[in-house]
Amino acid sequence: MDTRSSLGGPAHRACAGRNSLDDRLGGAVAVASVAVALLELPIVAVIGSEVYATRAARSEEQTRTCYSGKAALSVDASGSPSGGTAIVASKVVEGAVVMATAAAMGSWIALGGAMALGYVLVRSAHTRLRDLWRTEWAAVEPGWRTLA
Repeated sequence: MDTRSSLGGPAHRACAGRNSLDDRLGGAVAVASVAVALLELPIVAVIGSEVYATRAARSEEQTRTCYSGKAALSVDASGSPSGGTAIVASKVVEGAVVMATAAAMGSWIALGGAMALGYVLVRSAHTRLRDLWRTEWAAVEPGWRTLA
């Protein structure tokens, strides 16, 4: 009776048909995709900060140079006792924050999508190459068997 255990145990037997090089390539591409997406977070923060600074400066300049004037309205504006509307600086700054957040998240999501697409393309190309190799080996292999 053979008491030796098989190499790797049940995990090895479950994945016996898999190539460890394929698994390593897929893992490396996946790790690279996630690493690039995480390394982009500081860049996204800078983009968001720049958008916020630009919008806030523009808002401050427009609020400072704003002047009131008389306007004749045929119908009073809803919600306004005087028939006009006032510019509220805090709402403009909130808009700058929303735009900065949207720009930062949009660029991060776009890069994450690009990295996911890159992963899919690399895996697809690798699968095609592996299938091509199998086809060629199927044609060559009978000749190798006769030599052995």
